[in-house]
Amino acid sequence: MTVTPTHHRGRSWLVPGVCGILAVLIAVPALLGLRATSAATDHLQVDGVPVTVMRPATDGRHPVVVIAHGFAGSGVIMSALAEQVVQAGAIAVTFDFVGHGANPVAMPSGGGMSDAGQAALQEDLQKVLTWVAAQPDVDSQEIALVGHSMGAGAVVRYAVDHPMALRSTVAISLPSAADIPAHEPGVPHNLLLLVGSAEPASFGAAALAGLQAGYPSGAFENVYGSAPSGTLRSAQVIAGSEHVGIVFAPATATAVTQWLVDTLAVDHSASTSPALQLPPAGMHTLLWLALLLAAGLLVMVPITRLLYPQAAEPPGQSARRWSWAVLAVAIAVLAADIIARLLQNFTSLLPLAVGGYLVSWFTSAGVVLMALAQLLPGLGRARPELRQPNIPNITWLDLLRAVVGATVVVLLIALPSKLTWAPFALVGDRWWLSAVMLVGFITFFWGEETLLRQLTTARRWLVVVIDRVLVIAALLAAIPLLGAPGFLILLLPLMVLLLFLLAGFAGIVARRKGAFLAVVLVQAVPLALLAATTFPLLMSS
Repeated sequence: MTVTPTHHRGRSWLVPGVCGILAVLIAVPALLGLRATSAATDHLQVDGVPVTVMRPATDGRHPVVVIAHGFAGSGVIMSALAEQVVQAGAIAVTFDFVGHGANPVAMPSGGGMSDAGQAALQEDLQKVLTWVAAQPDVDSQEIALVGHSMGAGAVVRYAVDHPMALRSTVAISLPSAADIPAHEPGVPHNLLLLVGSAEPASFGAAALAGLQAGYPSGAFENVYGSAPSGTLRSAQVIAGSEHVGIVFAPATATAVTQWLVDTLAVDHSASTSPALQLPPAGMHTLLWLALLLAAGLLVMVPITRLLYPQAAEPPGQSARRWSWAVLAVAIAVLAADIIARLLQNFTSLLPLAVGGYLVSWFTSAGVVLMALAQLLPGLGRARPELRQPNIPNITWLDLLRAVVGATVVVLLIALPSKLTWAPFALVGDRWWLSAVMLVGFITFFWGEETLLRQLTTARRWLVVVIDRVLVIAALLAAIPLLGAPGFLILLLPLMVLLLFLLAGFAGIVARRKGAFLAVVLVQAVPLALLAATTFPLLMSS
């Protein structure tokens, strides 16, 4: 019988122990930071619409700013901007549009671009504004609207139809200026248009068109008209910001709060700083989010060590050739583009925006990867008789360990998400939709792991990086070439971050013996839940 020396056992826990301690040291200040930057809030339902109200510390009646999120967003992602508004002295109200966040009601087919979808957005916005105007601590004569993307279109449309009900409107990343009337600089009242320098050109064109509808010779960065007459209007570029990041950019918070101070009767006398010098809550939010996710990666090291006591054996002379694995990925993503396009009419019936397309794409890519793992000779081991099957020997204990590991990763991602950018709410049809999404992602990551599990650590990471780049490139290329959903291009930064974050969790787990299924589930389960809870619910066609 072989006995492992005590000092060797203790040494094997040195790295996991240090990682666990570092995780705590990082997570605690991040959680305290998020708590410290959060204003006092109330969560309630207004005629079925989930609403969050943030109030200044001072008593009395205040101006109110209603903030509308964009497509595939929620009130949570606008909370950092809402905190900035509160610090400037106004009440901030965020909410979840129909089909989004914690709102279980599905959007009409066609989403926010259809007539029925636009009407549904206006109905939700009207519900919130009617409730807001009746609150005793709200100055109903001092109401402003702020919206991002789809929400920007909704607030502009409402402000055009109700010009006298609002003091000002801020449109961040406005998709189209078609609703803004020409030669009426006071409609909507005091309009600010913001666009990120890294956004698609159409958003910049919409911002400029919105400005020039009121001031035909208007140019970016200039301010026209006057606030008292309601004709104040400006279009500004937020440097370095893309479609999602613009919500968190400090320059966005500065521009929005300054505009509100200029157009509303905001009393920020309780603040020790002018509005322009208030702490950039959005920047802090992203910092705390990054720290919490880093802590999650660190704490996964000791958790994985507990679940899987033995380290994985190095592949040695039987290691697969990484170049063959890259070739297999390239073939798989090209095939997935074609197959997903052929199935698009069928998968579009899934009542989740973009969800059906992604399910078919990832399922197709995974099936092709598994087939290529058996067909391409360079993907086998040195001797054909040692080639491993696509379905490894998985015991019930392996399944239990994998489920526990995936649950831990879901919690490590869900907690920071719920505090910063996504509600992670399984409401309405999202329960069964998450199961459908899970099938697609399990198929893909299973196929991917059949290629990676016989690679050395260095080559594994090389293939993972190339794999992720090819996946993103194929999804984006399918938009102009094969008619894939155009909204995918706006998800690019988020998709890149999520795929590499999940690869980090998978890389930690893959270092342990018998963790094949866990590697698959720690990526597939969180991604399926994020997709099912983030993409908008749609009514069945």
